[in-house]
Amino acid sequence: MGNRGKRYDTEFKADAARLVKESGRSVASVAKDLGVNPPNLEKLAAR
Repeated sequence: MGNRGKRYDTEFKADAARLVKESGRSVASVAKDLGVNPPNLEKLAAR
């Protein structure tokens, strides 16, 4: 099977989602700064 990509710990996920919700910045902007894929960050922020 192929590579499953990067794994992020729970704290990183929570901080990334909080940054999107509280900063007023777009998901794409935050994702670019963090070096993550925007659709993945969008899923985290929706939780």
